[in-house]
Amino acid sequence: MTRLLFCILLFAALPASVSAQVQSAETSVNLSGHQDSPKLVLSARGGLSYLTASAKEDKKTLQSYGLSEDAADDYYRDYKLGYHSRANLGLVFPSGMGGGIVHRYFSTSAGLTGFFDPQDGVHLIYGETSEQVHINFYGATFDMQEELSPKLTGKLSYGIGYTDFRDEMIMMNQPVLITGNNLGLDMAFDLQYLLFGKLTLNAQLSYFVCTLKKVKFDDGYTSESYELSGNEKQNLSALDLSVGLSYTF
Repeated sequence: MTRLLFCILLFAALPASVSAQVQSAETSVNLSGHQDSPKLVLSARGGLSYLTASAKEDKKTLQSYGLSEDAADDYYRDYKLGYHSRANLGLVFPSGMGGGIVHRYFSTSAGLTGFFDPQDGVHLIYGETSEQVHINFYGATFDMQEELSPKLTGKLSYGIGYTDFRDEMIMMNQPVLITGNNLGLDMAFDLQYLLFGKLTLNAQLSYFVCTLKKVKFDDGYTSESYELSGNEKQNLSALDLSVGLSYTF
């Protein structure tokens, strides 16, 4: 009788045990195959940039060539305001941590035409002074993001990488190419709003930091490199405000 009762209880418990094992296996597969899988995200955005370095000494230099204070102010007002574009490709893990690569392109320009005093005590030159600046940054990023609501996500990014600088300048009708490179840092905060499916609208505020300690001057006849110190260093730091789209694969 005892053996019969044991067999009945064993067969009664068998379906529950099998069901529990199946559910455990399904959970394990779900965790390894879905929740722990990183997502690939592609982003593109663009907007306005403002160079944060002081232009006080540069304005004095222009004024020393005979330009008025107002003309120097107008020149560097145009110079400090530019535009940028950004492209990011990265992985985001379920924890909200992630990383990837970023490319930032920045451009600005300024120019004026008038009379310049070359400080030789004899000549007065009528001509053009202008600049067209191009800055490319290629970096690796570390990202942290947090869901603020079902459709809104906040994201912090920190990037470090290579910065390439190119300034196509004309100084009193004389063309000069100024180039340089150095490490750059990029810090950004994003707000991402889910539009539909896997497409999100992004608004980003970022701060790019880079200073050149060495530049190369090329006027088409001679090419020389110069070490910069103190106020001579070329500060490329800028605040960026941009909007764009992201797609999650």
